[in-house]
Amino acid sequence: MATRHFYEKDTVAAQLIWSIFNGEPQTAAAAANELLLSDEADYLFEYLAFAWWLLPAAADGRQRQRAAAFAAHDPVQFLASLLPTHGEKTSLPPPTPVPAIPPPTDGSVAPPATWTVWPAGWSAGQAGKFWRAITDALAHGNFRRATFLTLPIYTQTAAVSSLLAALGAAKPLWEAFDCVLFQPLAARVLEHIFAVLAAPTACEAMPRILQMPSTCGRTFRISTAALRCWGVAAPDIARLRGPPSLVGAPDATAYWQKAVATVKDRGFNLQKLMLFEDWAAADNIEAFYTAHFPHDIPEEWTREEKEKSHFVPMAVLETVATKENYWQLAFCL
Repeated sequence: MATRHFYEKDTVAAQLIWSIFNGEPQTAAAAANELLLSDEADYLFEYLAFAWWLLPAAADGRQRQRAAAFAAHDPVQFLASLLPTHGEKTSLPPPTPVPAIPPPTDGSVAPPATWTVWPAGWSAGQAGKFWRAITDALAHGNFRRATFLTLPIYTQTAAVSSLLAALGAAKPLWEAFDCVLFQPLAARVLEHIFAVLAAPTACEAMPRILQMPSTCGRTFRISTAALRCWGVAAPDIARLRGPPSLVGAPDATAYWQKAVATVKDRGFNLQKLMLFEDWAAADNIEAFYTAHFPHDIPEEWTREEKEKSHFVPMAVLETVATKENYWQLAFCL
């Protein structure tokens, strides 16, 4: 899972979310930049969305800004809307309890025709009464009330997605709800969407201009606290010894997959090239290293440099014993 500068992709994702929740905006931006430089914009976007769902929801301009960036699939603006101020720490939320409330009683008015899929077994009158309760809550900015009323049916994704679309939620938002595999996370997504719908249209945050890091390279350190929090095993420092063969691994990031494909397209075997077993190894290995390792290959880095991303075996063992975090279950979904 080697990134452009030989971090491991899942550890960068863990550090990104850790930094967002622990008031480290510079490290969060550096981690996001590393994923962008690794041609992993979609991967970055998925973990930014994961961070958003776990942050507190609010019917305000910042929520609308995040929703706009999400709908536009713009990772840089999305990151800008999520970055904390320095030292601003946010606790991870507990799972949302599902209230034991009965379905609405039958009413006399059907919901609008735009709500096309109702919860299983509901009549038009029940759906109409539920619709009025939800729209009234949102009209008064009470997105938590709307969430509370909808939680008993939130596992009926087709009905809830149709409801959200009929209420005016942007398609990327209700599609996100529809695609969440971990049901407790879907409850968080639902609350955020209702918060966006409850935010006054005139309530817009000033766009935050994000200056992505201008310095490329190994500019940040992966913390073992971030790895423990998200249940990610610390990569062994031994992975950085010898020829940088991680670039040819099947799970390498898109940057390295493209680089390796270029080498193969020219008729060279990358592994033989790195071991100087190719007939033209001398010239071609230098060209490859000059293009992708302008300073030194990992084998030649200092131990301090290597430990920005990889750890001695003791740290690997310590990190496997992960700190309890309910949302670890959704981290890799």
